[in-house]
Amino acid sequence: MFRHKIHCAAVAVFVGLTVACDSTQPIAPRGTSRQVTFPPSTVYIRGITLLDLGAIASGFNGLGGASTAYDVNDSGQVVGWTTLPGMRLGKLQEPPTNIPFVWSPSGGMNTSIPTCCGNSVATGINDSGVVVGTTYPTSGNAFAWIWRHGALTTLAPLYPNESGAVAVTSTISKNGRIVGTSWGNDPTYDRNGVTWMDGNPGVAVPVLTLPDSTTGQTIPSVTGTGIDDNGEALGDEMDFMIRAWLVDMSGNVTTGTVSYQGWSADVSGYQAVNTSHNVVGWTQLQQQTTVPAQAFMLNLNSGQLTLLGSLLGPGGANPVGSSWAYGINESNWVVGVSDYVTTQAHINQAFIWNTAVGMVSLGSLGGANPTPSGASAINHDMQGNRIYVAGWSTNSAGNTHAVLWTVLIGYRPV
Repeated sequence: MFRHKIHCAAVAVFVGLTVACDSTQPIAPRGTSRQVTFPPSTVYIRGITLLDLGAIASGFNGLGGASTAYDVNDSGQVVGWTTLPGMRLGKLQEPPTNIPFVWSPSGGMNTSIPTCCGNSVATGINDSGVVVGTTYPTSGNAFAWIWRHGALTTLAPLYPNESGAVAVTSTISKNGRIVGTSWGNDPTYDRNGVTWMDGNPGVAVPVLTLPDSTTGQTIPSVTGTGIDDNGEALGDEMDFMIRAWLVDMSGNVTTGTVSYQGWSADVSGYQAVNTSHNVVGWTQLQQQTTVPAQAFMLNLNSGQLTLLGSLLGPGGANPVGSSWAYGINESNWVVGVSDYVTTQAHINQAFIWNTAVGMVSLGSLGGANPTPSGASAINHDMQGNRIYVAGWSTNSAGNTHAVLWTVLIGYRPV
């Protein structure tokens, strides 16, 4: 509502139209409204930039260090892992060690998270900069952790008294709910989807005990994979088919499976979800056995399934390539990995997808000569016309580095 006198030229700029000033026209009385109608528009991608986040050290082999990004928040902060080089001790060679990193636009790559005694990876970050991850020690069981404002706290496994207990994180929501997976050595509880809450990290809560659709027995193979802005936790459980589950903050469960034109999926993976309950992942449909995997978007409320297709480069011979979706934002932009076929090679490429533009390659560090790349995550809320995508790419020297794509979205009248 326009509540103040506005110069007509300013209104013209605001609505994107060309109008002439007419001093004879009355000004709308204070408290009344003038409706501004925008013309219909279509969405397009204005540009994509790719930033190499680097790695902290060059390896002893002289080929450079490695890194991979797993998550990104709305501030463009990225988390993942990077490799400390191994060491040569006489004729013995120690293996390299993976350590977590937090990258920010202002500070670059920070590796100060104090994990210990083995390989560690940061798997999720929320908009408050709280990080979750997992450590795989040189001895003992893997454990999940949360790093909050410089302090590291271990997240207890679901069965802390079991000698085989393992806890692995996936990601964290805006409200501090964490989703992941926990194992114990009791075969009845082989693998379980778990949620933790930030601020109460010592308690792990099982989120699901879905019955098998044929035997009625509890299925132990349950995994936590993603979370939305409302703290609704996503995962999958293995029945005759692999079934998606979504648990809200009150413990209510929604489930769904991929079915297409009367066919069900042989295997599926449910990776990420938004607050509209659109889930993305990958599937192999029974009637398309020649296609290893297809990226999809599935609405758990309606059951509507959208297959995203794949990238086909010049000279591509496959009618449909393989694709895998790993992230979705609140505007239903999806990111992942797809086959890309050229006259020279058959490689994976990171993609972004939306119903308006289809599947678009994000590119790689190889530039004009495509090298393998993959998108792992997308920030949930668009920052104006900007989207952040985190992932990895192989550079021209053959090193895999964490990367950040910035995608600029435009709108044109139709």
